[in-house]
Amino acid sequence: MKKLIVFCLLLTGSVFGQIGVINLKITDSIFYDQWYTIDHEDHKNSVYFLSTKEVVDSMVTALLKPWDLTLKDGKYIEEDKGTLWNLDNMNGFSSNLFVEKYDEKSNDYFITIYTYLQSTIKEDEENEKKN
Repeated sequence: MKKLIVFCLLLTGSVFGQIGVINLKITDSIFYDQWYTIDHEDHKNSVYFLSTKEVVDSMVTALLKPWDLTLKDGKYIEEDKGTLWNLDNMNGFSSNLFVEKYDEKSNDYFITIYTYLQSTIKEDEENEKKN
């Protein structure tokens, strides 16, 4: 009986260990229906998710809920061919939530969340005004 309980605990731990954000190397394959980061300087402070339009829409809807935003509140960015939401986290950080189609032939979409320190954003804006 003790062995059965230990086995169940180990099995449960390994199953729930798969929930969350995984970290990939730049050379690794992209995961489907799984949040992930990429361990590379170009992908710093970003998290990604790839799935069907229906799944992505439901994820984005849930992500936007704390800000009382909806899918319709996003701004379409023509040059990037995706929709963007700017989210102020009220803690010194802000995030950009961006959704784009994976490719023209599929029904798959990417969610990308970029997180920024707001003081850095203000410094960048001031530098742009000077130039």
